Amino acid sequence: MKDLIMSVDCGTQHLRVILFNFDGDAVEMAKKRYSPYFSKNPGWAEQDPNLYWENFKLCCDEIKERQPELFKRIAAIAITTQRDTMINLDADGEPLRPAIVWLDQRKTSGLRERGILMKISHKIVGMDEAVRILEKDSKMNWIRINQPDIWSKTAKYLQVSGFFNFKLTGKFVDSVSSQIGHIPFDYKHFRWADDKDIKSILFFIEREKLPDIVEPGELIGNVTRKAFIETGIPEGVPVIAAGSDKGCET
Repeated sequence: MKDLIMSVDCGTQHLRVILFNFDGDAVEMAKKRYSPYFSKNPGWAEQDPNLYWENFKLCCDEIKERQPELFKRIAAIAITTQRDTMINLDADGEPLRPAIVWLDQRKTSGLRERGILMKISHKIVGMDEAVRILEKDSKMNWIRINQPDIWSKTAKYLQVSGFFNFKLTGKFVDSVSSQIGHIPFDYKHFRWADDKDIKSILFFIEREKLPDIVEPGELIGNVTRKAFIETGIPEGVPVIAAGSDKGCET
C-alpha cells in the first residue's frame, strides 16, 4: 500500500527527511546537521552541493535501518529547500564550483552600464541605488564576470531544490515557488521574465541555462534507477513540485 509522502527539507544548517501519512501525521523522521558554509574570503559563503545530497542519503539510510518496510509505502516525494543558494551544473549534471549560499556578501564590480533612459527612469522614481545594489548582489553576475570559464561551461543554473529534483529524476525541472532570489523570474505571471523585463536586464542569463518550471502540485518527474540505487527510494515514485522552505513554514 502506497500511503506515505516523503518530505525533504534542505536548510542552511540541516536536512530533514520526514515520512507523513495521508492524515498529515509524521510516521518517521531523520535529521542531519552540517556547517552552513565555508569561506575562502571575507564575506564569502559557499558550500559543496554534494554535501546536501550526501546528507539526504544518510537520512534515507537511517530511516531504512530503523523501518525498512516504510520505503515500499512511499507514494510521492516533495522537496523544499533554502532559497537563493545557487548551483552551476555542467552538461552531465555535475557541480562546476561550490554553491554560493544565500548568506554570501560579495559584491560584483565591472558590471555593464544600463542604458541612459533606463538610468534616468530609475532615478526619477528613486530606485537607481536599489537597482545597482541588486545587480551587485547577484551571484550569477559575479560568476559571469569573475569566472567566465565556469559560466561558459554551465549547462544549468539551479536552486538547491532544482539540484535535488535533478538528482532524483534526471530532469532539470523545478517549482515556481522555489524561484526566489537574484534570478529573472516574473512573480506576477509565475514564469521566467521576458527579455524586456528589468529582472532580465539586471540578472542576465541565457534561457537555456534555466530549468523548466511547474506549479506546486504538478509532477516534476519520477525517481530514476540511479536514484533508487543511491537512496533506496523505489524507482518510479513521483516527485511533486512543492514550495520554498520559508513559504512552506508560513
